[in-house]
Amino acid sequence: MLFGAVQTCAVVFGLAFGVAQLRDLGRQRGQASLEVMLEEWRRSYEERDLVLDKMPCHSGTVPGRTAEFARVVCSMDHDDLGMQRILVAARRVVHEINDLGGFLERGLVSERDVFGHLHVRIIELVYLLEPYFLAATVCRGTRWGIRLRRMRTGAERYHQRNPVHRHRTITVRGVVLLEASGEPGLLERLRRVRQKRLIPSKDAALEDDDAAIVAVRRAFADAEIDVEELARRLAWSS
Repeated sequence: MLFGAVQTCAVVFGLAFGVAQLRDLGRQRGQASLEVMLEEWRRSYEERDLVLDKMPCHSGTVPGRTAEFARVVCSMDHDDLGMQRILVAARRVVHEINDLGGFLERGLVSERDVFGHLHVRIIELVYLLEPYFLAATVCRGTRWGIRLRRMRTGAERYHQRNPVHRHRTITVRGVVLLEASGEPGLLERLRRVRQKRLIPSKDAALEDDDAAIVAVRRAFADAEIDVEELARRLAWSS
């Protein structure tokens, strides 16, 4: 019996040690992936800065902002190299954030680690880029860039749940994007405990995304935006 007990203890200890080693290895790999990702992010700062400084910025509802953006694009000339340069940068930043979202959704890096570094910038950039990728989505009949909306939701949740950040209001070019918040109530804390991921799943966001796309189509019709002409103008920057 003593020998059996010793063997059992050895097996239990070995399993515990093995699990700890696997977790440590996972953390090391995750940290290495995070460092590579952040290094790549830092290298492409010029395009993000151009979007932050020059991308058309309007306040109001998503359909209204997208219609305003469409008017700006439809009014640009073929030789408007400044606007074309902005749209080229915008397209690349959409792909960059979309790829980042893919890594997060596959669990290759920690949501909280990434948002701890980038959540404010993601909230700002997605606000500015949303009219662009929604306009492109309506023109192409695809869902190009829609993942960025989920990325912004995840970044906002991180901001609101972090005791250091939640007291800060986030703005971009004078537009308030996220108000400062205080301590959450008991029901909100319980809801957050049940919510394992910061970024909502594609299925969870599907209804809201579809509603946004339908609303943009309606806004284009009300504003008499020529969708075919808008598609041609957006293609200039491709």
